[in-house]
Amino acid sequence: MNTVELNEKELEEVVGGSFWPNTYTRETYHKYGISTSYNTIMPDIFEFNGRRIFADTANKIVEIGSSIDSSINSGYRSKDRIGADEAAFIRAFNLQLNRQMGPCYSWDGKPGTKFETSFSFS
Repeated sequence: MNTVELNEKELEEVVGGSFWPNTYTRETYHKYGISTSYNTIMPDIFEFNGRRIFADTANKIVEIGSSIDSSINSGYRSKDRIGADEAAFIRAFNLQLNRQMGPCYSWDGKPGTKFETSFSFS
């Protein structure tokens, strides 16, 4: 009997259950304040500050957050790194969010969460 081991991206698709694979892990979306609801049949749902956003917007927010994280921590050793929950990171992140995505995008520093949705087919 032959077995095949799934790579991380394939596992994420199976665990997430969506036919539309996400660019980042759930933990990464949550780190930058994006709440997620992974669905089996329907596309996954993303929210930022309680507002529903498209997957592309969620990915852009993560790109901005990752860029800030890398810039603000370049040259620091792991114990000295500035975390996404610290004021310096939040200020820099919000400046870039506002600059690149508009004034309605501002983060309060709280990580995103997993939430459940229900769909009816009536």
